[in-house]
Amino acid sequence: MAPKGVSPPFALFAVVNLEKQVINKILQKAKSATSVNDLWLVSSSDYSDTPQKVPKKVNTGTDPPIPSTFQSPFINHKLSDLVQWLRSKPKNVDLDEHYFVILDAKAEGPGEESVVVCSVERPHERPVERIFEFLDGGCSSQVRGKAMPHGTR
Repeated sequence: MAPKGVSPPFALFAVVNLEKQVINKILQKAKSATSVNDLWLVSSSDYSDTPQKVPKKVNTGTDPPIPSTFQSPFINHKLSDLVQWLRSKPKNVDLDEHYFVILDAKAEGPGEESVVVCSVERPHERPVERIFEFLDGGCSSQVRGKAMPHGTR
């Protein structure tokens, strides 16, 4: 369990097949923007790869490069499936309970390098905004005008 005031990483779901180098580039830019990667790339549906709560431990996100064998188990899943996965996670899994992040087809577009942040509490809201827009090493992280609770490590 992270120390008080430090939030756990956000679950990062790839919902489309993406080139590994695209995922690696996004993970690298996320890390370079805040010096700590707040995105945990989920690679199994059974929670076996998730960070575990440990007293006084700060869990960070996935460091690139990802394994060349990576295959997302969430390809073509709906947002409601991802919300259900997060709501059903075991108590010892240390992932943010309020927001999660998806990689969709636009993550692979030329110059896009963006992800979508979604709310667990309001899954019915359309996650239209491209929240993490990586611009020359900078990371804009706004959710409907409010700063995301990341980068507090």
